[in-house]
Amino acid sequence: MPIGLALWSGRPRDKAKAESGVLVVERWILAALRHRTFFSVGELNEAIAELLVRLNNRTFRKLPGNRRQRFEELDRPALGPLCRPNATSLPNGRRPAPTSITTSSLSVITIVFPMS
Repeated sequence: MPIGLALWSGRPRDKAKAESGVLVVERWILAALRHRTFFSVGELNEAIAELLVRLNNRTFRKLPGNRRQRFEELDRPALGPLCRPNATSLPNGRRPAPTSITTSSLSVITIVFPMS
């Protein structure tokens, strides 16, 4: 049983904007890589990293600036430190152990944790 965490109190007002941003990035990167062949996950990750830099430095069409500038101005000052995972993160006080690991062709790794 997966754990769900509420990210908004009430109705989400920015979810559609975030989802459309993810869709733009996904389509742009997949379109650029669709005719290339990769022989290792590292080679694929390098190509994606290069495209992400290009995408983040591309100027917006209707707004001034680019994604990198927006991140530096708006998001970076609001970021806080990440929480360290601790042994008491589950109700039973134990650290979750992975039960299965699956890998797809795009180097996406899924780890499933037991809940009880």
